[in-house]
Amino acid sequence: ASFFYFDAHFKSEAVKILPGEYFVHDEDMLIMTTLGSCIAACLWDRNAHVGGMNHFMLPDGASGGGMDSGRYGSYAMELLINELMKRGATRSTLEAKVFGGGQVIAGRSPSGGAAVGFRLPTT
Repeated sequence: ASFFYFDAHFKSEAVKILPGEYFVHDEDMLIMTTLGSCIAACLWDRNAHVGGMNHFMLPDGASGGGMDSGRYGSYAMELLINELMKRGATRSTLEAKVFGGGQVIAGRSPSGGAAVGFRLPTT
């Protein structure tokens, strides 16, 4: 993530996660994003006191290209989990909250619908 700012409402340093980005930190910090049909996964390890969030658009990239982009859930989760583990987290103690996947245009199938079907890795 590259958009850092001071949030006047919460009186806290903050970072905004844009599509394809992720952020991990081991100190109190406000992390925010804006979602419609995209997905944000928030992971926290209460033992290591480290957490983070990503923001992805689709579950997987089209075969042959883009598979290593943070815009795709399979790679975005790998990036987030690996960074958490570098900072002391373990897979078995990670807690997750997942947000987004909304239908933002009436009558259209949400692109996030496919992303919602993306399953978080277990162990």
